[in-house]
Formats: sequence, C-alpha cells, structure tokens
Amino acid sequence: MTVSPTMKSRFRLAGIALFFLVSMLVAFGFGAANRYRHHILLSGSELAATQAIVRFNHLQTFRDLESDLSAGCADVALEKTRIAVDDELSWLSWFRSEHAISPIYEYIEKRDAMLLGQLENFVSRYPESAQVPVCGNRTAVSAVQPAQ
Repeated sequence: MTVSPTMKSRFRLAGIALFFLVSMLVAFGFGAANRYRHHILLSGSELAATQAIVRFNHLQTFRDLESDLSAGCADVALEKTRIAVDDELSWLSWFRSEHAISPIYEYIEKRDAMLLGQLENFVSRYPESAQVPVCGNRTAVSAVQPAQ
C-alpha cells in the first residue's frame, strides 16, 4: 500500500503538532515543579525569619526582666511578666478563633490540657494602651508593645 504525498504531508504536520504539544506540556510541568519548589523554599525562609523575630522579642523581654530583677524590682518584673503572658494568651486566643484546625492544638494539648479551653473564652486583663511599669529612678512609663 502506498501513501500519497498529501497524506505524508498531513502525517508530518500532525507529528510536528503532536511534538509541539508534548514539548509544551513537559515545559509547563518543569516550570510548575520549579515554581512549587521555589515557593516551598521561600516559605521556609519566611518562617525562619518570623521565628527569629519572635525569638528576638522574647530575648528583649527576658533581658528587661533580668535587669529589673537585678535592680531589686521584683514587683515590676512580676507585673511585666503578667503583661507578657497576657499578650501571648491574647495572640493564641486570636489564632484559635481564626484557625479552627491546626496541628499546634495537639502540641498544646499534650503540654497544657486546660489551655485550649481557656483560649476560647480568653479576655485580656490589659488594654492595648496599658502602661508597662518602670524599675528604678526612671519616672516615665512606656506603652505596651505588641508582640511581633
């Protein structure tokens, strides 16, 4: 059986079109996989940066408390600790209200079985404009800084 020149031309054109289509799909697949990998790496970097900010803020709080305790201002350090705990509970309560399902809840449940229930009805004892006490002969007080 012989194939006419017109059929050969059509087969060649169909082959080229099929090759082009397959090439485009493969290129799209590689691009999507690369984009996904880049997104995952970027998310990890952003998460690490956020954790670094939180750790830095905690370090500053602990240094401040240490300074107050070293200066003999235990009552000031205690009040600052209460304010910091209240701030952390406020944030966790907000997170709980915004994210009904999260793996963090199992982590919390293992370490403090009653905390999740407390977070659902938590009301801050300190308004956002609460004043942080100052130790020593400093007379000014600074506004509470929200946790980052």
